[in-house]
Amino acid sequence: MIFQNMELIQTYIKNIPFYAKKSVYTQGEFASFPVLTKQEIIDNYKDFDIKSNHVLTTRTSGSSGLILSICWNDFEYLHSLSRLWKIRGKYGITPSDPFCTLHVNYNVLGRISNAKIIANRNQLSFSKAYTDDKTLKAYFSTIHDFKPTWLLVQPSFLYTFAAFLDKIGVMLPDSVKLIELNGEHCSQSMIDYFKIHYPNIQITNMYGMQECNGIAYGESEFLQILEDNVYVEVLDQHSLPCPEGNEGDIVITTLTNSIMPLIRYKTGDRGIINQNGLLKITQSRCNDSVMINNVSYDGSVFWNIIDNVNSVYCNRAIRQFKTVLQNGVFHFQLVMDSQEFSEDYLVKCISDTIHTLFDWPPVDVTVTIVDLIKEDRSSNKIKYFINMDQ
Repeated sequence: MIFQNMELIQTYIKNIPFYAKKSVYTQGEFASFPVLTKQEIIDNYKDFDIKSNHVLTTRTSGSSGLILSICWNDFEYLHSLSRLWKIRGKYGITPSDPFCTLHVNYNVLGRISNAKIIANRNQLSFSKAYTDDKTLKAYFSTIHDFKPTWLLVQPSFLYTFAAFLDKIGVMLPDSVKLIELNGEHCSQSMIDYFKIHYPNIQITNMYGMQECNGIAYGESEFLQILEDNVYVEVLDQHSLPCPEGNEGDIVITTLTNSIMPLIRYKTGDRGIINQNGLLKITQSRCNDSVMINNVSYDGSVFWNIIDNVNSVYCNRAIRQFKTVLQNGVFHFQLVMDSQEFSEDYLVKCISDTIHTLFDWPPVDVTVTIVDLIKEDRSSNKIKYFINMDQ
């Protein structure tokens, strides 16, 4: 694949201080531009010179333990989403249709809600942090009454939910016409499982990020790249293009955000591009689960805990985190933006937050402030919560 949008990139470089002040961008060719990480964007956020001409801000999910705010103007944000809606339209889905999605926490009119079930106009949202039978039964009852036309959910949640519905002998309501899988690596065998399980529902696979919205879409594990929204590369350890069919790091360049454009941005996922130009994800973010009081919680519950600690106690000084459960103790590694907060203070903040948010018995917590957290990669996963006791 040859990059065809240098005129657009040159506009980005000229208007964004982060790029304009570096000669590698002002004098180099696209292939010589460095690959950027989320950490670098966070470290240099002020150099994007974001002014009040943006209308909305989205935040990344924290699936890497890092949280990044992305600014857009409203027209470009809608334009970025338009390709996805064109595809969904082929399945008879429109933006006004009722749908069901998932959350860890949820922004309702500027306030963060940790409720398990949230209904907001045409959107129903379930907390993916809870996967116990009692909660899943409540989810089924709610979805049956709400009658969504489509679901936007992670494969692991759908697998757990479908297995529970099997156990109690019920099916998703007939109103559901489309299930769009996203947010995790989804193998062909899992896609086929869902298609066999729900033959009357269209099953699709969407790969995207908050940083850019949709990246690729399809009905199998090989996805069509949304080339009018992003440019996608698969690069080796030297930031050189991988040969066709060879696995490498997935790197994207955003084409629809002039306020905060990302040039050669490392997604943290890995994949291949085949001879037909289709993208297959081979490794992406996912987390372990944990059982407390006989209730199963998805690992994303720790994103909820850290996000609350960050906003309530630390003025968002926590830049990255990783949690390991070992021998019944939750070990938190934190990268901090400030030396103001001690490890003992952070232990108390985390413990108090757990007590406030969840009906858990007292849990043992340790905190270690570190300079760097390495990604843990295994079995097609990049984890920020690791359960070593399971």
